[in-house]
Amino acid sequence: MSNDRRFDDDYIAAPLTYAAAIAARTSRVRIGTAIVIAPLHHPAEIAEQAAMVDLVSNGRLDLGIGAGYRVPEYELFGASLQRRYAQTDERAREIRRLWAPGGVTPRPVQDPPPIWMGYQGPQGARRAGLLGESLLSADAALWEPYRAGLAEAGHDVAAARMAGGIQAWVSEDPEAVAARIFDFVGDAPVETVFLWASVGGQPEETVARHIQTVCTRLAPILAAGRPAKEGR
Repeated sequence: MSNDRRFDDDYIAAPLTYAAAIAARTSRVRIGTAIVIAPLHHPAEIAEQAAMVDLVSNGRLDLGIGAGYRVPEYELFGASLQRRYAQTDERAREIRRLWAPGGVTPRPVQDPPPIWMGYQGPQGARRAGLLGESLLSADAALWEPYRAGLAEAGHDVAAARMAGGIQAWVSEDPEAVAARIFDFVGDAPVETVFLWASVGGQPEETVARHIQTVCTRLAPILAAGRPAKEGR
């Protein structure tokens, strides 16, 4: 769920509100934001709302935050576009502090919920690593600068996690689709597969078939990792 404050049809103006609605209607799926534009919100607001979503979902929230880039959004809120990355870093640190004992109440179920930094480019990947947070990007080239940032700040490199969305249409050849995905993720491990299962107007049976195909044919290939003969 993406944050947008000019209310375009392609985005969701209040992703954490929408996440709470999903949480109330589901029981197993994880729920994430991609992204909440952090500089447009007070950190206490993000921490409090995210904690409530985690409570409603019984610990299923992944909080994705980022800096955004649209000038009209920053003008609408009177925020500084030039300081957006530094402010996003500050928001991430403050949210972590507010989730700790003595911060917002009630506290989230997870201790703490995962934070994903929606950063792009090598410098952005390094920033996410320095913060010790997960990286929300589909660019496999950012895996190493992200890990370097983790190591530089003394974080556990083995805990590195990276996620992102790419266009990879499911076909009759799951191996071909997997090869295309491996081109994006490189040697990074694939732990979870997210599927944009429904595009407006698709019949329910088509959506169900796509979900079944991804779960039973594509996901096992991705979980096994890139074949050795294709390794770098």
